Amino acid sequence: MWRKSDVSGTENPASQAAAPGTEWAAFNRPARQLATQAPSGLRPVSKAVAGGSGGDWKRRLSVATAVVGTSNASTPAASNSAARNSGGAAVSGAAVTTPTASAGVYPPNLTMEIINRSTNTITRSTLGKTSGVSIVSDLALGTIVAALKLVDDDEIFANNFFKMMDLPVPLFKIYNKEELSTAIKKDINNGKHADSSEKQTIMAMEFINGRAMSEYDVDDLKDLIVNENNLELLGKSMAMDLFIGNADRIVSFGIPKFNPGNIMFKEKSVEFIDQAFTARGVTKKSIFKKIDMAVAAGSDSSKGEDLYKSYILPLVKDSIRRKGELQKENATWIRRKCDDFECLIFDNDKRNINDFIKNGISDGVNILIKNKDKVLRLCGENKTFIDDIGISYAYLKECLPHLKMEQS
Repeated sequence: MWRKSDVSGTENPASQAAAPGTEWAAFNRPARQLATQAPSGLRPVSKAVAGGSGGDWKRRLSVATAVVGTSNASTPAASNSAARNSGGAAVSGAAVTTPTASAGVYPPNLTMEIINRSTNTITRSTLGKTSGVSIVSDLALGTIVAALKLVDDDEIFANNFFKMMDLPVPLFKIYNKEELSTAIKKDINNGKHADSSEKQTIMAMEFINGRAMSEYDVDDLKDLIVNENNLELLGKSMAMDLFIGNADRIVSFGIPKFNPGNIMFKEKSVEFIDQAFTARGVTKKSIFKKIDMAVAAGSDSSKGEDLYKSYILPLVKDSIRRKGELQKENATWIRRKCDDFECLIFDNDKRNINDFIKNGISDGVNILIKNKDKVLRLCGENKTFIDDIGISYAYLKECLPHLKMEQS
């Protein structure tokens, strides 16, 4: 599954990206998660799921049910066929479906032996419409095995980078796509055969038994957003996304856009999915400065748009919009829900949001400075990584004067 190593351990260079069976998630999960990890590798389930204490350890987790179509598990050919509906299935416990009322989730060992079982079926995720994520389920056992995605070196690097920076991301392994069984391989590329993609590697990811930010109601969104730990992690993720040029979550490098679908919550704790590296070069400079201006504004609107107004509120509004569109609500409903959220956030909440997001960004920047040698080693011999990461390091000190930085 994952090795006991920390940031000071040995990283896997990006040049080894396609090595079959390479375990790229080679760094410890955050201590706050390890503290709640069962000795057997199973997770505690909430009272709502288990019907008991939040600390009870259960081998089988309740997962909502909705697979369209049937599959004869006794017939390998039939049971391996893709079971897709018009909406797909999201990579979250609330939306991914299984045919039993009491479904389970495999411990995340993510081996090809388990992924290629003849009783497995592959279902395109709702996230797969854009990102190519698919869910492997064992219909015979009623279990979700893993999430699969065809990836390139940029995505492998980004996920290893987030793991190295101690951000909560799903456990994952990288395989050559030729290791997939014929039945799984034929539908892995957005319902197409894996060979239709130039990408040669598969990322097998731990299934996150949680919900995307865009699946929550307004009251729940408020509770998640004002959580101090979540705010600091969101801020830290902003620093990391800015650093590697990832514009598919909170930070944008052009027209402002947000993707709350890449922010998940498991037992009200945030996790990040779908990391990606994009070389931005000198175009990153203006975005570094924009974030610094938001940090400098604090909660004083006279000084410009603060972190809450520039990033968190638009992220929440986009989340509400996506939920409304999924439920086929009209624009009036979406506007009303956005207004409801703003009414729930008081001035003290805004100050806390600004402070803790700033703390998270500052923490992320200082971790980057402290671990510069390790980050550069992670680049391996990839010149694109080396050059673009070098530019980011130059901008950390040049363009973020309002953050408290440690000496490198």
